[in-house]
Amino acid sequence: MRLDTQRHGRKTLLNQLQRQLQWDIAAEALPAKTLAFGKFLEAADQFRPPKNRTKDTWLACDSIPKDMEEYSELAYKAIMDSRYSR
Repeated sequence: MRLDTQRHGRKTLLNQLQRQLQWDIAAEALPAKTLAFGKFLEAADQFRPPKNRTKDTWLACDSIPKDMEEYSELAYKAIMDSRYSR
């Protein structure tokens, strides 16, 4: 599916990526479904969760660089000190 980036903008693409990552993480947490009524399902009907470690790959952030922390604190303070944000 191709999105019209002129009309929807970048935020929509980021929202779609976030939603897809959440679906992938949820799918990885599901149990494998290979049995029904005590018998194995055919290969086409079986579900085995993916093992691509989406949460570790995409959402894990072990450490934030010091300069990014300082910038975020500065930006937050500037927003809170602005008279239009109250």
